[in-house]
Amino acid sequence: MAARAHDVATIALRGRYACLNFADSLWRLPVPTSTAAKDIQRAALEAAEAFRPQSWPVFLGMT
Repeated sequence: MAARAHDVATIALRGRYACLNFADSLWRLPVPTSTAAKDIQRAALEAAEAFRPQSWPVFLGMT
């Protein structure tokens, strides 16, 4: 989740020179409405939430 949020922020700040964690799924990331910090944060949070596991984490006995 953090890596997806990082990718959104990096793209917003560095553009085509961004070094991404998941360059092959760039099309799946939300685009901030502006370069304002609050808009980048909102898009990064949206990206992170989109990749939250459905059951977090089952192996620890938590549901």
